[in-house]
Amino acid sequence: QRRLNEVAPVIKRFLDDDPDAAEWKPGFAVIAAELGFNDAGQRILSEIAETGFQLPMDAMYSTSLSYLADVCSMVRDTSSAEQIYELLMPYKDITIMAGVTTVCNGSAARRLGCLAGLMEDWPRAQDHFETALALDTKMRALPWIAHTKADYAAALRRFGTTTDSSRAEELETDALEIALSSGMVSLASKLKGHVH
Repeated sequence: QRRLNEVAPVIKRFLDDDPDAAEWKPGFAVIAAELGFNDAGQRILSEIAETGFQLPMDAMYSTSLSYLADVCSMVRDTSSAEQIYELLMPYKDITIMAGVTTVCNGSAARRLGCLAGLMEDWPRAQDHFETALALDTKMRALPWIAHTKADYAAALRRFGTTTDSSRAEELETDALEIALSSGMVSLASKLKGHVH
């Protein structure tokens, strides 16, 4: 609902109070990148990369990895993509949960598809996106279906053949329809330029 910027000062406060609190950095990085502050997202991603992506092994571990995968894809950081991909691979067939049962962040496979696309491995990217679509659809998780279709379409446009453009447009049209009906303002605005 274009209100993500309201969350940023809260997370920034946590970081200012305890700058070494690694558990807040992935969340702040994904918010920064989503709001278009790619330099801030990249800076945090690079800081975490320097530690070898050592994150607290707690209930938020997979969520933190998924945030870093999202940031990596948004800022197109090819140098971090492979390592995050490997760390996220154990979750390839399941959803990412924030906490044990608090919030479902959709399938890990969508992030893996984005990272594989960033590494220009189209066959792996396609496999991951198909897995993500199947899992998100089985859950009937409309917001995550929309995100998966949008990311899959973007990958098709970058790495697919010319015959894939109609598939990309179909995915984008579906994603836009879900985004509009679900009030996903940010995703809808990103898709409107692609759908005819």
